[in-house]
Amino acid sequence: MKTSFTSRYLGLALSLMLPIQALHSEGPGIASDQYLQTTKQVQAAIRHLEEGRLKDAKTAFEACLKQIPDHYQAHFYLAQLAYENKDFSVALEHIRTSIRSLEGLNFTYRKQSEDVRKHIEKKRQDLHFILLSSLGNTAERGCRLQTLTAEVNGINRELDVLESHASAAREGPEIPPVFHFVHGNCLLRLKQNAEAREQYELAVKGDSTFSGAWNNLVFLWFSDKNLPRALETIRQAESHGAVIGAPLKQAVLDSSARQ
Repeated sequence: MKTSFTSRYLGLALSLMLPIQALHSEGPGIASDQYLQTTKQVQAAIRHLEEGRLKDAKTAFEACLKQIPDHYQAHFYLAQLAYENKDFSVALEHIRTSIRSLEGLNFTYRKQSEDVRKHIEKKRQDLHFILLSSLGNTAERGCRLQTLTAEVNGINRELDVLESHASAAREGPEIPPVFHFVHGNCLLRLKQNAEAREQYELAVKGDSTFSGAWNNLVFLWFSDKNLPRALETIRQAESHGAVIGAPLKQAVLDSSARQ
């Protein structure tokens, strides 16, 4: 029985809501603020998918692109919808745009988190200078020391929180293995097998248990009549707990036995 779009891909919805976190305070903002503004639209589009209303979902995701032309989530799902309609060239463009968008966010996160780090360091230096200069009057030193120490500790705690956010965001959102898997599927449909293999390899590198990507790698090696590589790929996949489809595995084993 054919699996529906919803049951196949909707489980990805939550995993694709990547933890994009804004960095605020008096320092620079983060590009993800724009994504936060499209949250309701994305949620509405996903509800349409849940209810099987694919046309409405497509319209909702396209609305996201009017606000953010390279919206990675919208492009990912539009790639899936185009793939379902066998419009593989359009699907390929969507998934490529989605991946480029995430790579761009990674760059932005690294740059802006470094700016936040510099901002925090300047704040700490300013606090140190204020503390020293304010204690120049020895007659009031005791009183000032107690008050300023409390203020400095409070500000430092706030800076610690901000710094932890900046540190967590430093590498930006990673590209989920499923993005590479979808990319590979589009390339495979367009008979760009070598490029598809590269994407599946990236998928299993990101998730060594990704059975779908492992199966497609085995299939590609088998199609190329490279039985040693197909057998080795089966071994690698199973060593990581991935499941290779029984018909595909048996076909590889039978072909290898006949040689």
